[in-house]
Amino acid sequence: MAQAKKTTKKPPVEREIVRVSETKKVDKSEGTAKKGDSSSSGEKKGSSVLWRILAIVCWLLAVGSMIFGLIMLCEGASLTRIIGGIVGAAVFCIVGAQFWKHANRIKPANFKVKFFNFVWNQLGVLVTILVFLPIGIFLLLKSDKLDAKSKRIVTIVAAVLFAAATAATIDYNAPVVQEESASSTASDDELQSELESEGVTIPNDLTGNLSDTAYWTKYGKSYHFDQNCFTITRSLTVYEGNLADALREKKLDPCNYCAHGGSASSNTTSSESSTESESTETSETDTSNDLEEVDTSEQEENLENLGDSE
Repeated sequence: MAQAKKTTKKPPVEREIVRVSETKKVDKSEGTAKKGDSSSSGEKKGSSVLWRILAIVCWLLAVGSMIFGLIMLCEGASLTRIIGGIVGAAVFCIVGAQFWKHANRIKPANFKVKFFNFVWNQLGVLVTILVFLPIGIFLLLKSDKLDAKSKRIVTIVAAVLFAAATAATIDYNAPVVQEESASSTASDDELQSELESEGVTIPNDLTGNLSDTAYWTKYGKSYHFDQNCFTITRSLTVYEGNLADALREKKLDPCNYCAHGGSASSNTTSSESSTESESTETSETDTSNDLEEVDTSEQEENLENLGDSE
């Protein structure tokens, strides 16, 4: 018998699965940021953290200014100090909201829940409401420290400043990140129309649906349906998307082992037929050997009978 060849197992490779849908979102967000940066001449590229910090500092100053106005109101101080505290709070709310809007232009909100995006974009309005809420409650409940005329003046000033600050802090053109439809949920007809509009070639021998999950490598020519296919297990980077994404990357050839390629079936059929032929030949050989053993035993018995008769 022929000795079996010794095979050495290669150490496993740490692979990276790159999802095409995520890379598209990243590229799109970066492109939006670049357009926003180039549109304004004095705008610096970079992080939005600095602008958000400035906004928070301004809002904290607005809270402090309002607290000062409330203290002056409780102590029965002059209207100048009370109104000065309210005006300072309104100004700091407006300035902080402008910083926050600027930060959102650099890095728009991209939460999965739309309500969170709304709150994030209109955070300046919410802060303004929270800053002016205590003085409104105070004017409604505790009016013993003020006479009717002073109370009327403070109420009118606070209402006008609150309305002006609210109108100035609203983000009327809040940036919205347009989410691309997930490739896995898109129908085959939609994907086919997209490919045709993009001029992508759709082969006639396509072995799956355009919405099926597929895998491919950067330099390979085939698409795969199994990320653990032995033909790509040694690749350091494997891309994951749907079959339409694979066709966009010009991966037009189905894998012969995991994507039902044409040669795979022929290889399987030939191997099965060769196995059947080998088994048939083996059975025929065994049968002929059994017949030879039977003939030899009959000849021996005949020779023994002849010897006895003599």
